[in-house]
Amino acid sequence: MSSKDELRRLIDHMDDRWVDDVVDYVRWLQQDTDTLTPDEWQRVQHGERQIAQGDRVNLKDWRRQHDV
Repeated sequence: MSSKDELRRLIDHMDDRWVDDVVDYVRWLQQDTDTLTPDEWQRVQHGERQIAQGDRVNLKDWRRQHDV
């Protein structure tokens, strides 16, 4: 099975709540440049401040909080 076939299969079986996120990600992958929007840059800076202050959530807890 090709990667495209696998991707199509995964999308066909994907929970609808994730479709918009996947579309956004694929659009991002297709962009010619790898730059951040002002909003994305603010979110990165916010995250860096949280990390510097010791605010962390491990992946297991994050998945539980987001029902993933």
